[in-house]
Amino acid sequence: MSTLPPDIPTAAADIAAQLQETHPPAILQIRRIVEQIGLEAAYVCLQKALAVEANGGMLTADNKQRRTPGGAYFYIVRGQLTPEQRCILWPRTKRAYFRDGCCWLILLSSFLRKNPYKLLAKYAEVLLCPCILNLTSIYLRFAQIGR
Repeated sequence: MSTLPPDIPTAAADIAAQLQETHPPAILQIRRIVEQIGLEAAYVCLQKALAVEANGGMLTADNKQRRTPGGAYFYIVRGQLTPEQRCILWPRTKRAYFRDGCCWLILLSSFLRKNPYKLLAKYAEVLLCPCILNLTSIYLRFAQIGR
């Protein structure tokens, strides 16, 4: 690997070009990855993705089709992130919570919005990331403030 590009937009564009990625949301996600994990780590993941592609590619979870080079890159990056970084780069949707059996988070969010502790209700959506914070301690902390 030669010298790295000096700035994040250039690095993201270079990585997207090497992955032959033209889809604008994917290019934006590559830029967010570079911002989150840094230039060196992003290029290490790129080299791994290109090596996987050179060895025949990577299959999707159902083993029915090959991932695109960009898809392999995202899969490799995702596997190396901390839970907090993963939550930032790939936030879970309400649909994903229900699909994964975590619907209690949505129900708790609904309860907190109706709760008289307005500060908690205001920030309930932001705080409902199980990767980052323990919901019980949040509720208790705000409940004490609200009294």
